[in-house]
Amino acid sequence: ILSSSSSSPSSPSSSGGPSHRSLTWSSICFITYFNVCGGPWGTEEVISSVGPCPGLLGLVLMAATFGVPLALVTSELSSAYPVNGGYSIWVSESFGTFWGLQESYWSWVSGVVDNALYPLLTYRAICLGFGYNPDKSYYFAGFVFR
Repeated sequence: ILSSSSSSPSSPSSSGGPSHRSLTWSSICFITYFNVCGGPWGTEEVISSVGPCPGLLGLVLMAATFGVPLALVTSELSSAYPVNGGYSIWVSESFGTFWGLQESYWSWVSGVVDNALYPLLTYRAICLGFGYNPDKSYYFAGFVFR
């Protein structure tokens, strides 16, 4: 539910019924940015190649010009189709069940592949932070062996 109020998610509603969490515009913008752009991975290269001011300004402008319109489209479609399923439902309603199935399947494959990368990126960042060469270290169950 999109709302501009900042009520606590655990506070009961005024009607006495179950409480609902509410998302603000900034929350939707951040969720969209991290969902689409993969989060902060790669920002080190941007900052080191162009400098801190242009790098941070570019990241903020990128998030604003890409994330805000995408958040507005998402909130519009979510209010038009108030059922669980997100863009799988939107594609099915627009283009039919075949393309809705295709979108759902390839979105799932993309999520599996994308989520499999983050533990490796975290491992490499930890190795570099502690001075290990991640290309010559082996890992098993969270332990680093050299």
